[in-house]
Amino acid sequence: MKLHRLLVLFFLSLGACGQPLGQVSNRQGLQNATPDTGVQSSDKNTEYFVRPHDCRAQIARAMCLVDTDQVALAKNELPDNSLPRVCLPGGAVYASAFEAVHDRLPAALQQMFCSIKKIYIEKDLYASAYAETDAALDSNLEMRSNGAYLGVRLAAMGDQLSYGEWATWKEQLSFGGSTLPGEPDATLPIVRSVSPAGVNDLLYAHIVHEFAHLLDTANHLNPYRDCSEELGGRLCTFQSEAWAQLSWANSRQPLAAFDFSGRERFCFYACEGSTLSNESLDAVYAELDQGNFINSYAATNFREDFASTFEIFMMIHYLGTRLELVTPSGKVYDLAAHLQSPQMSEKYQYIKRILASQHLDYP
Repeated sequence: MKLHRLLVLFFLSLGACGQPLGQVSNRQGLQNATPDTGVQSSDKNTEYFVRPHDCRAQIARAMCLVDTDQVALAKNELPDNSLPRVCLPGGAVYASAFEAVHDRLPAALQQMFCSIKKIYIEKDLYASAYAETDAALDSNLEMRSNGAYLGVRLAAMGDQLSYGEWATWKEQLSFGGSTLPGEPDATLPIVRSVSPAGVNDLLYAHIVHEFAHLLDTANHLNPYRDCSEELGGRLCTFQSEAWAQLSWANSRQPLAAFDFSGRERFCFYACEGSTLSNESLDAVYAELDQGNFINSYAATNFREDFASTFEIFMMIHYLGTRLELVTPSGKVYDLAAHLQSPQMSEKYQYIKRILASQHLDYP
């Protein structure tokens, strides 16, 4: 039976502003694979992915160092993984870093590695990381899961940047900060992180963020109730059980109680010269701290709200990272305190229920 594939992309370090629903594209053909990767062929046109039993061992089988997709990079797009990609020599050395992350994850997330067909180490990338769900439509037009891909920029694999340095760069972009990571401006917000030795905290953050996106789609955490075509695209409201109901009036606008001044001007990777003023900085973060968004990136759209909150939850509770945002005036915002504040309690409990669930679905 021939399958038609749909690849659903989620990505970190792309323009979340104006992209609340992610990217979906129809693609044909997938990378050739062997039975050792947990893929078996059903016919010459289709590869059915069979999840292995040993998720940690799957990491080494999935590792693939690849050259930059120059065509995609020139267009500020992600690589086209529907086309065959050649795994270069040297990729195996990166497996240990992913295994160290695996070992600091709860069982519910360790299981996600069993769904990852390939882990692409990208030499250059229009993103810091991405996740790609491979879904399949059979001849009856019924959707079935067919594994996933994970991509991480090569720069995240070394010790050049800590999570705090990377998060500082990301946070400062919306205030006109340097486009080059590792060149922080002391007059702009600084993110400080202290993580235990033995785990690359930046890689850990990227992985749990992308795994959150995969959990979101596989478990339908944000089901729509009604959608309509409006100026600027589709506008949807959510069913009562959706994560988004905790903060969002619809797929574009947060609930009035949790909106804050300057929220729509957090532009991150798509600022194009239009940034927040330094003068507004203290007021913006004071308002943000009173609401139920874990950070400014979570407030850009409901998908990133879940993934960013999940990321910070995992770093604090499972990796043991201390995280603070410090403004130039010296005001310190402790992310662990905010995560466990009364206004965040529903989101905190929501994530705890997900991680404790015995009935999670995986790509």
